[in-house]
Amino acid sequence: MMTILNTKFVFLFLLSCVYFYANLSQSVSWFGPKKIYKCHCDNGCEKNGSCSQNGVCQKGWFGFKCQYQDLATIENVIPNPELDNLTDRNDSTCLDQQYQELNITWNRTYVFTWLRIVVNDTTLIPYINIEFTSPSHPSQNLTCDNKRLYLVNQQTLDIKCDVTGEIQSVLISGAGVKSICSLYINGEYQDRLKHFILQGRGPGPEYFSYNDTSDRGEPIYTVLDVSKTIVSNVTIIATFDCSGKFVTLCEVEIYGGIWVK
Repeated sequence: MMTILNTKFVFLFLLSCVYFYANLSQSVSWFGPKKIYKCHCDNGCEKNGSCSQNGVCQKGWFGFKCQYQDLATIENVIPNPELDNLTDRNDSTCLDQQYQELNITWNRTYVFTWLRIVVNDTTLIPYINIEFTSPSHPSQNLTCDNKRLYLVNQQTLDIKCDVTGEIQSVLISGAGVKSICSLYINGEYQDRLKHFILQGRGPGPEYFSYNDTSDRGEPIYTVLDVSKTIVSNVTIIATFDCSGKFVTLCEVEIYGGIWVK
């Protein structure tokens, strides 16, 4: 996969942001402006994205018009018997009254955005505590900073908070845990651009090339052409197997001067 940028700069300075990928799949139903939203309803969608025939969200999706992926049900989650009851889409199957702690762990990291819980006793909501674990902070749990609570209906609560970095576990504790009947967790699988090739070519035989060899990947890359090659286009090539995947460059900036004969 490659991205081509036209330019007439003498030398090159590149600022490249986060790269992440997702699987592309065909669907019989898309909606919204320019058909950018995929239908995730079990019975298909109306033109406005609502589920047809009083349908519900497919397993693994939830929220407004089923547009939020549920990390509690994906294949990367570590099996947990208690989690099975909370992800069966049946709000009448709740945790056993003895539970005061719930641990949801994945075998990779994610960026947490928000979670939704359905409870059978709203008086216990204040007694639900949320923390996170992260490989970047192995000695202490991350707290749910700037917690915001949104009551969707009498039993459903959305919880949003600020978390620094990527997480690997969600820890829910307190006396209110035993009231939880359903759980949904939203987040993103995020990775870094790495092992890419950046090339600058001009009208002549000279060209500039940069090959990234980092296995870690960086959120920002700065590439400088010290030889000040005259280029008319810049090409960024992702060297991974891009079958069914796409690359998003958040920002690319190129600095230089106009070549004057």
